Amino acid sequence: MRKITKDVRLGFGSFVDKVLMPYVNTLEARLKDPCDSCESPYSFKHRLTLTSETSVFGTRVNATNISGNLDGPEGGFDAMMQAIVCGVCHY
Repeated sequence: MRKITKDVRLGFGSFVDKVLMPYVNTLEARLKDPCDSCESPYSFKHRLTLTSETSVFGTRVNATNISGNLDGPEGGFDAMMQAIVCGVCHY
């Protein structure tokens, strides 16, 4: 990207699914520990505000645990909406 422009900024958010049936198994044990080394399911998490520090972006992405529940994550549209309306999110 830096070959195209010097004004590169990256942000990072992640998504799984809405935390309710039928998107996820709502049994407490499955919400707490959906799979080995997985984070509990969530709709969207803002992980990094836009930054020009590409190494910080890589570090945050690599430090993020995967998550899951019944099937593959399907909350992509919810995540895109969060990114669109966010401004400067801190949650």
